[in-house]
Amino acid sequence: MIPTSLVGARLALPGTDPAAEPGKASLAPTKDRQALKKACEQFEAVFAKQLVGEMRKGVGETHFGDSAGSEIYKDMMDQAIGDSMAHQGALGIGKILYKQFEKAVYGSDQPESTNTHTNP
Repeated sequence: MIPTSLVGARLALPGTDPAAEPGKASLAPTKDRQALKKACEQFEAVFAKQLVGEMRKGVGETHFGDSAGSEIYKDMMDQAIGDSMAHQGALGIGKILYKQFEKAVYGSDQPESTNTHTNP
Protein backbone atom coordinates (compact mmCIF):
# COMPACT_ATOMS: atom_id res chain seq x y z
CA MET A 1 0.00 0.00 0.00
CA ILE A 2 1.45 3.38 -1.01
CA PRO A 3 1.15 6.01 1.72
CA THR A 4 -1.47 8.61 0.90
CA SER A 5 1.09 11.36 1.47
CA LEU A 6 2.88 10.16 -1.69
CA VAL A 7 -0.14 10.32 -3.98
CA GLY A 8 0.35 13.23 -6.38
CA ALA A 9 3.76 13.90 -4.90
CA ARG A 10 5.27 14.70 -8.30
CA LEU A 11 3.15 17.85 -8.47
CA ALA A 12 3.74 19.00 -4.89
CA LEU A 13 6.40 17.20 -2.93
CA PRO A 14 5.87 17.42 0.80
CA GLY A 15 8.50 19.64 2.37
CA THR A 16 9.08 21.72 -0.75
CA ASP A 17 6.39 24.31 -0.06
CA PRO A 18 8.12 27.70 0.21
CA ALA A 19 5.53 28.78 2.80
CA ALA A 20 6.33 25.79 5.03
CA GLU A 21 8.34 26.11 8.21
CA PRO A 22 12.07 26.22 7.45
CA GLY A 23 13.06 23.47 9.90
CA LYS A 24 10.53 20.96 8.58
CA ALA A 25 11.29 21.38 4.88
CA SER A 26 14.40 19.21 4.92
CA LEU A 27 12.81 16.43 7.01
CA ALA A 28 9.69 15.74 4.95
CA PRO A 29 11.34 14.09 1.92
CA THR A 30 13.32 11.76 4.19
CA LYS A 31 10.15 10.77 6.05
CA ASP A 32 8.37 10.20 2.75
CA ARG A 33 11.21 8.03 1.48
CA GLN A 34 11.10 5.99 4.69
CA ALA A 35 7.34 5.60 4.27
CA LEU A 36 7.88 4.53 0.66
CA LYS A 37 10.49 1.96 1.75
CA LYS A 38 8.11 0.61 4.37
CA ALA A 39 5.26 0.35 1.85
CA CYS A 40 7.49 -1.50 -0.63
CA GLU A 41 8.65 -3.87 2.10
CA GLN A 42 5.02 -4.49 3.12
CA PHE A 43 4.12 -5.29 -0.49
CA GLU A 44 6.97 -7.80 -0.64
CA ALA A 45 5.70 -9.32 2.64
CA VAL A 46 2.21 -9.80 1.19
CA PHE A 47 3.64 -11.33 -1.97
CA ALA A 48 5.93 -13.65 0.02
CA LYS A 49 3.01 -14.73 2.25
CA GLN A 50 0.96 -15.63 -0.83
CA LEU A 51 3.94 -17.49 -2.28
CA VAL A 52 4.50 -19.50 0.91
CA GLY A 53 0.76 -20.24 1.16
CA GLU A 54 0.67 -21.60 -2.38
CA MET A 55 3.80 -23.64 -1.76
CA ARG A 56 2.19 -25.08 1.37
CA LYS A 57 -0.66 -26.46 -0.76
CA GLY A 58 1.84 -28.79 -2.40
CA VAL A 59 2.86 -30.25 0.95
CA GLY A 60 0.79 -33.04 2.45
CA GLU A 61 0.27 -33.17 6.20
CA THR A 62 1.84 -30.47 8.37
CA HIS A 63 2.45 -30.23 12.10
CA PHE A 64 -0.70 -28.15 12.37
CA GLY A 65 -2.96 -31.06 11.44
CA ASP A 66 -6.43 -30.64 9.99
CA SER A 67 -8.32 -29.32 13.01
CA ALA A 68 -10.70 -26.38 12.84
CA GLY A 69 -8.06 -23.85 13.95
CA SER A 70 -5.20 -25.23 11.90
CA GLU A 71 -5.91 -22.92 8.95
CA ILE A 72 -5.54 -19.91 11.22
CA TYR A 73 -2.18 -21.12 12.49
CA LYS A 74 -1.01 -21.96 8.97
CA ASP A 75 -1.95 -18.46 7.86
CA MET A 76 -0.17 -16.92 10.84
CA MET A 77 2.94 -18.97 10.08
CA ASP A 78 2.83 -17.93 6.41
CA GLN A 79 2.51 -14.29 7.49
CA ALA A 80 5.49 -14.55 9.84
CA ILE A 81 7.63 -16.20 7.15
CA GLY A 82 6.55 -13.60 4.58
CA ASP A 83 7.36 -10.73 6.95
CA SER A 84 10.76 -12.21 7.70
CA MET A 85 11.53 -12.71 4.01
CA ALA A 86 10.52 -9.14 3.19
CA HIS A 87 12.51 -7.67 6.07
CA GLN A 88 15.62 -9.48 4.82
CA GLY A 89 14.88 -8.53 1.21
CA ALA A 90 14.99 -12.21 0.24
CA LEU A 91 13.06 -11.78 -2.99
CA GLY A 92 14.30 -8.27 -3.84
CA ILE A 93 10.84 -7.12 -4.89
CA GLY A 94 10.69 -4.33 -2.31
CA LYS A 95 14.03 -2.92 -3.44
CA ILE A 96 13.02 -2.96 -7.10
CA LEU A 97 9.67 -1.32 -6.35
CA TYR A 98 11.37 1.34 -4.23
CA LYS A 99 13.75 2.24 -7.05
CA GLN A 100 10.88 2.50 -9.54
CA PHE A 101 8.58 4.51 -7.26
CA GLU A 102 11.44 6.76 -6.17
CA LYS A 103 12.00 7.74 -9.79
CA ALA A 104 8.29 8.29 -10.37
CA VAL A 105 7.62 10.22 -7.17
CA TYR A 106 10.78 12.28 -6.88
CA GLY A 107 11.63 12.50 -10.57
CA SER A 108 15.23 11.57 -9.89
CA ASP A 109 17.53 8.84 -11.11
CA GLN A 110 19.73 9.39 -8.07
CA PRO A 111 19.21 7.14 -5.05
CA GLU A 112 18.49 8.55 -1.60
CA SER A 113 22.08 8.28 -0.42
CA THR A 114 23.91 9.80 -3.35
CA ASN A 115 27.66 10.00 -3.00
CA THR A 116 28.77 13.28 -4.54
CA HIS A 117 32.46 12.43 -4.31
CA THR A 118 33.91 11.68 -7.73
CA ASN A 119 37.15 9.92 -8.39
CA PRO A 120 39.70 11.74 -10.61
